[in-house]
Amino acid sequence: MSGSPIQPSPFLLFAAPLKESSEYAGPGRCSLCSLEADPTFDLGIGADVIHECTHCARSFAVPADEHETATVDCPHCRAAMPVARLNDPAVCVSCLRQGKAALTKDTEYGMVRWEDAMRGRTHGVPDLHHASGFELDMPDGDDWVGVLISSETLLELVRTPTYSTWQGEVWLFCCGQAMTYLGEWGKEDFSAYAPEDPGGAFLMAMRDSDAAGVWEHLPDRFPAHTEIGSHVFGCRTCNGRRGHIERA
Repeated sequence: MSGSPIQPSPFLLFAAPLKESSEYAGPGRCSLCSLEADPTFDLGIGADVIHECTHCARSFAVPADEHETATVDCPHCRAAMPVARLNDPAVCVSCLRQGKAALTKDTEYGMVRWEDAMRGRTHGVPDLHHASGFELDMPDGDDWVGVLISSETLLELVRTPTYSTWQGEVWLFCCGQAMTYLGEWGKEDFSAYAPEDPGGAFLMAMRDSDAAGVWEHLPDRFPAHTEIGSHVFGCRTCNGRRGHIERA
């Protein structure tokens, strides 16, 4: 992915090649609609399948790895709901976009699961004092502070593939919304984005305090065999860039 404008994608928040998703499973059969699709995405640890209760018509999430029993209880009305056994569960783009499954995300403001998205609040981080563009919730008993973000924004996030990292994703926000993941950027990408000062653009985009000194070790382009990762996001409102680095 280069420093050019955000490219069209079936996902509003994922503009990198879909093969760079940590859940990417290639072509296969969707466990939810039973249709052959390309690509599909694994429903592994942290993934939920979303059900609608046939008794109270309310939606609820069941972890994908718990679809091994014949029924589950609706958490709203306690009615028993039949569920299909999922072997090597995977979801197609269409079913994920429709909200039939949800993929947990780690963000700069805490974890977001489907339940968090529905109530419009991140799980939170310890001792948080500021979240640009958002209000903070009251701290809980352990001083974890959630961030109040619209359900629409957070549902879009959990209906998006997760980018692949060594140490875990850190989804970023800008202008009151989740940013779009652009991919791993090398020197050529930053040079295209800010030809007058590509190294400075790199430092400005990276949220990590230890970004200094990384530029000279950054590859010209990814994929590359390197111990440095450079993950970049774009804002759909201001067209700005933010990102984070990681080391293997």
